[in-house]
Amino acid sequence: ALPISNEYIPFLSKIKEISSIIGIEKIQSIYSDSNKVEIQGYCEDTEVLQKVSDLESINKFDIQELQKKDNKYFFKIEYTLGGIN
Repeated sequence: ALPISNEYIPFLSKIKEISSIIGIEKIQSIYSDSNKVEIQGYCEDTEVLQKVSDLESINKFDIQELQKKDNKYFFKIEYTLGGIN
């Protein structure tokens, strides 16, 4: 296994927290560039996205896409994670 630098531990911890709110099986992709994170997936209720936006150290939360299809909301969210340079 590759060693993980300490600067990525908050990032991975936050992804784990977000996954537990949304549901890991509902996340289709995660992309990160520096401290900006983009997540695509779906949910049955948009309240989970509000819960994600309310998390500590989530900054500049933006729902870039939100589309209802049948009983699911497909989303693309972007945020910056405070404390990571």
